[in-house]
Amino acid sequence: MACMKNSRSRMGIAVLHDYIYVVGGIGVRSQHMTAVERYSIKEVRFESVREGEREEAATSCARRESSPRLSIDIVADL
Repeated sequence: MACMKNSRSRMGIAVLHDYIYVVGGIGVRSQHMTAVERYSIKEVRFESVREGEREEAATSCARRESSPRLSIDIVADL
């Protein structure tokens, strides 16, 4: 398995179609991350979907039953 571009812990994870999405988390310098990466199961690699980090942020991901899209919410300055 390929490595993520941004190391992190306490992140959100979602699976949609042939991708594993990794959302937010705590970075190596203990910063709250808003970056989103996805792992392509077919191509065996990670790619950035959204870059970024904030001093304080909360990130979540969810998929509605009626929608084929993944919803990613970022709430900053908590």
